[in-house]
Amino acid sequence: MTKRPNHIVAVDNGIAELLNSFTQLPNFAGGKCVGADPDLFFPDTMAQARQAIALCNSCPLIEQCLQWALVHEDHGIWGGKTARQRARMRNGVKAVNPVDAVKGAEWAAAVAGNEPARVLAERYSVSERTVFRWRKEFKHGKDVG
Repeated sequence: MTKRPNHIVAVDNGIAELLNSFTQLPNFAGGKCVGADPDLFFPDTMAQARQAIALCNSCPLIEQCLQWALVHEDHGIWGGKTARQRARMRNGVKAVNPVDAVKGAEWAAAVAGNEPARVLAERYSVSERTVFRWRKEFKHGKDVG
């Protein structure tokens, strides 16, 4: 057996663990991410994140990818979710989309406000009767919608 040179030392810096983790990757053949720039899924800007999420949302493997990432991955965009969204999912916290939150606040203000039922019915594509029901339930603190 040849003696190892002194300048080559064994270093355990997590490489073996990293390499082993690659064997756990599911088969993503047929995924929209195949052939895409990997840096897209580790974004520096929200614009890059939106691009990656849009690509994920058009992928037939989105659910398998997300399930894998919930167990194995703490960084990047996987299954159409950011690392923060996946962390919240793991902890049982429902991720809130800021756009939906704003729309919900606008809707609640509209239902509680003095706008005519006809205007709200047109805006939300419902009947005036539904708007009256929403207002009644909103006044009594029930979930409305």
